[in-house]
Amino acid sequence: MFRILIVEDIIGVLRQLAEFLSEALSESETERPKVDTAETVREAKNLIETAYFNRRPYHAVLLDFNLPMDRGHHPEIDESLCLAVRDLMPTALVVHISAFIKDEQIERHMEKLHIETIDRSFTLSKLNVNYPLQLVGKLKAFLYGARIEGQIDSLFGWASGSEAEGRKAESSLRDRRVTTHQLAALSRDIVSHWKDLDGPVRERVQKLFDVDGSADPIRISLL
Repeated sequence: MFRILIVEDIIGVLRQLAEFLSEALSESETERPKVDTAETVREAKNLIETAYFNRRPYHAVLLDFNLPMDRGHHPEIDESLCLAVRDLMPTALVVHISAFIKDEQIERHMEKLHIETIDRSFTLSKLNVNYPLQLVGKLKAFLYGARIEGQIDSLFGWASGSEAEGRKAESSLRDRRVTTHQLAALSRDIVSHWKDLDGPVRERVQKLFDVDGSADPIRISLL
């Protein structure tokens, strides 16, 4: 189950976005993402710290840049939540959503904390009416891609992406006992979410599987 946190001080926007993501990222009637919401910096920090101490970190965190510290306070640009997520949940995707993405402070934040570290965090403008659809596309690529890579690491013992280690992992698979249901789960995920995956994840899959992209859905088999 994916765990997502949305921090937005406009309650109507917050509820609509939470409902939209819960529906868009559902894989079945019983398998829906857990979406937590917060309206203030303090509420969000409490949720982030609780998730960390419970060892249930968020997979993705959506942050408005202009947030009040507490209810009734005036919203101001906040960077502390992003820093907390990076410190406590370094593998989580951070998505900054704002109507002011061209603000100098926001641009400096992205350049200093995200671009220089070459992570996959990004900004989306609230002024773009299509931003919810863009958001879902990017979330699917990240969430499904991370899950598939985690399954590959577990099955093939390949934590890095070098070709030498990849070849070693490919050959070692046949020498290790791999449960059928684990491989089947990975195969189902690849087939179900192939269209959502980005280039690097697809390339990694293709080092291990023969992918017939001409079929719909695609067909895969181990090399």
